[in-house]
Amino acid sequence: MNDIKKTVFILYEEREESQLCGIRGAWNDRQAALKSLEKCVLQNVLYTEDSIVDIDNGIAKSDPTYSEGAYSDYTIKEINMAQ
Repeated sequence: MNDIKKTVFILYEEREESQLCGIRGAWNDRQAALKSLEKCVLQNVLYTEDSIVDIDNGIAKSDPTYSEGAYSDYTIKEINMAQ
């Protein structure tokens, strides 16, 4: 049997309210996932100059001083799947 490995990149957002958490997208290309992460950060009002954003490593944490009760964290998870 031939094992072919495929990698999937999942962009996940965690929010202060669980109903807003969830998967924002899935790609088989890391660069496409990173581009979507960057787009999400730019469109999210919880992100400011004080936010922690590391697009290359697939993580972003909203500005902790923006609001005590509101936050938005993005993570790209890499999942290897065998076919």
